[in-house]
Amino acid sequence: HTSIKTLPAEIGLLQSLRSLYCTNTPLTELPRKIGNLSNLKVLYLDNTSLKTLPAEIGRLNALACLSCANTQLTKIPREIGTLRQLQVLQLGSNRLSDLPVEMGNLKKLKNLRLDYNKFKVMPDVIGELTSLTELDLSENQLTTLSPKIGKLSQLKVLYLSFNPLQHLPEELSHLKELNKIYVNEAARNNNATLLRKMGLY
Repeated sequence: HTSIKTLPAEIGLLQSLRSLYCTNTPLTELPRKIGNLSNLKVLYLDNTSLKTLPAEIGRLNALACLSCANTQLTKIPREIGTLRQLQVLQLGSNRLSDLPVEMGNLKKLKNLRLDYNKFKVMPDVIGELTSLTELDLSENQLTTLSPKIGKLSQLKVLYLSFNPLQHLPEELSHLKELNKIYVNEAARNNNATLLRKMGLY
């Protein structure tokens, strides 16, 4: 545990850097020069006091894993949509209620964690993330699930526990790869026919 609140702009000079772990600190912001880390593949910013991500995050063209769990993010910059190599995006335990439509460009994204946020509806853009194999929307305020979820043809695991969900869309049955779904008891009972048809009841 350290008391770093900011990173020096000179970090942008470390252009060979592949991984950066800046976790468990009171970090409140990232320097814009972070966008110069063109070889960075892994960026962990968990358990910090970050409120925003700079637009320059979108210049990290090699980034495969971005983890910002348990920070104070209220929104994600639209520039995240340029991270075409991103495979893992962890945004659990934040204050998010929406996602930028540009996220739909993340065609290599396989793992998306949005648990413990403020989502009341599932953002439609999630339906564009057609390489997703794991999606975590647990511990939100979801009362409904977008039919667009039916487009996630590679999805294997879906976490929906601890949401006030009652009904699941019929489009879930399109998810032929889905082998685990976690939902509350009411949603499970109300959608027993659908879940049985999918072999998930």
